[in-house]
Amino acid sequence: MVEKYVADYIRDTDQAAQDGKQSSLLTQALEGRHLRAATVLIDKGADLHVRNREGETPLLSLARVIPAYASEAYNTRYLDLADRMVIQGCDVSMTDLKGHNLCHKAATQGNAKMMDWALKKGVAPTSRTVHARTPLALAVETGSADCVRTILDFLRTDDSAGATTLSTGLGRVVDLMDYGKMRTSPLLRASVDRPERKLSILALLVEADERAFSALDPSLQRDVEGLRASLYTEALCWTIDCRFPHGFELLLPRISTFAALCRRSIDGETVLHGAVRASDDDFLKALLQKVEALGEKDKITEVVNLHDTQKRTPLLLAVEARSLEKVAALLRAGARSDQAMIGSTTDPAIATILKRYCVEL
Repeated sequence: MVEKYVADYIRDTDQAAQDGKQSSLLTQALEGRHLRAATVLIDKGADLHVRNREGETPLLSLARVIPAYASEAYNTRYLDLADRMVIQGCDVSMTDLKGHNLCHKAATQGNAKMMDWALKKGVAPTSRTVHARTPLALAVETGSADCVRTILDFLRTDDSAGATTLSTGLGRVVDLMDYGKMRTSPLLRASVDRPERKLSILALLVEADERAFSALDPSLQRDVEGLRASLYTEALCWTIDCRFPHGFELLLPRISTFAALCRRSIDGETVLHGAVRASDDDFLKALLQKVEALGEKDKITEVVNLHDTQKRTPLLLAVEARSLEKVAALLRAGARSDQAMIGSTTDPAIATILKRYCVEL
């Protein structure tokens, strides 16, 4: 019966095979989710390395078409097909024209079962596409906490301390965090305001990064600690800009120095500038409490009076926003007002409190 099904399928798709897509019948069967036909074609020796126009082999097509909502039984059927391909000599390390391997495909689909299968077959979890995207970054953007956890758990299997490179052991986790790439770092992308955003994903990334960084050789730690500190400051700014208060609460305890609070983001602002611009007052309150907890009055004054790249202080932004509460909080923390700032506001309450703290009076 299956043989007849395949014969009918081949006849029905014979014309489609000539449509210029450069796809094999096996690829067409997989994309149509005709699993019985695909099974017979594999067993009959179908070419497992033929590519479609996107450069996908049948195995890559299989990983792409497994639906994200697939049941356990459905996943098992697909993975059985993948095993059949491997038995028949399929190369699991192949990539498509964009550099996506099986791990990238699984991450894009949010399929942790396929991710686990691919990792156990030796597919590289640190591989990058032509646009430098890693499976971890794609899993974060897909919102698949299961895929993120699967990748990080796999990399944790080599848990030895003292990694001397970013290509071995837990150093690979640090490499995937992309300290120096900022806008594409998984730690930053995890905060972007979209339906797929999950606090659990950010928590997984932070925990894995802390564990991996502590396992690095001290000399390698020194090499990357500046980039890492900048990344965490940037990530904190993103939680504010992306209205992610729970992410902010998770990251703020990781900011432990005045230097981190003084760093400017890639947009030229300190985290205090971002907190002033936010509609939620709680960001600024929490930051000022953090500043005070670090102590040292002179440094507190320095932090709250820093300029952004447009020469604006957090206090000036608060004045321009006509936020009396933020103006008062910053002044109490040591922000400096002056005559020019007083003259710039038309709000009498703000003008009054600015005069009270004005350094020129």
